[in-house]
Amino acid sequence: MADWLATRATLSPQRVALIDAQTRRRVSYQRFDAGANQAAHRLLELGISSGERVGVISRNRIEVLELLFACARVRAVFAGLNWRLAGPELAAQVAACQPTLVLYEAEFAEQASALGVRAVSLESALSGLDALPTTSPSGEGAGEDDPWVLCFTGGSTGRAKAAVLTRRSLTANALSTIDFFMGSPPVAESSDDVTVVTNAPCIKV
Repeated sequence: MADWLATRATLSPQRVALIDAQTRRRVSYQRFDAGANQAAHRLLELGISSGERVGVISRNRIEVLELLFACARVRAVFAGLNWRLAGPELAAQVAACQPTLVLYEAEFAEQASALGVRAVSLESALSGLDALPTTSPSGEGAGEDDPWVLCFTGGSTGRAKAAVLTRRSLTANALSTIDFFMGSPPVAESSDDVTVVTNAPCIKV
């Protein structure tokens, strides 16, 4: 199954992909794709291999979206962890997804250090990315039915459970979203419309 981001970066490299809500920084699909590749190389440097889980504790930021696609490119699994949770609740999520590595925004250093797993600050992990290749690491990337995202979800009772989302299931979700936006009457009027994307507690693709 095609890599959505790489395909879009080829078809419309200079088109705006992301707008940072706080800084108003605009990122093209070409730059988004390059950033995901650089993040993938950094994950490899950090020892992440196929099938391993990468937990992320962070507020909304473009780099988290780059890490989402970076995980797919090294066949790792992205696990968004909810920064709003109390320590015991966050520990329960970590116990459920068993990440090899947790990347955390500096603000959440205390919570991350209490989890008992290898934890590296996002600021440290993202340092020097510009020096890394902007091409995808060698390898096939995530397959259609490989786990790509662990999304914590729950009802009104019990602890949240980690739903396993594959490239196939996320593609089906994306197609359903397109059908909704372009339905009758259409929610979106054109491809220039902008939608909100949030990183935590789970990324909606």
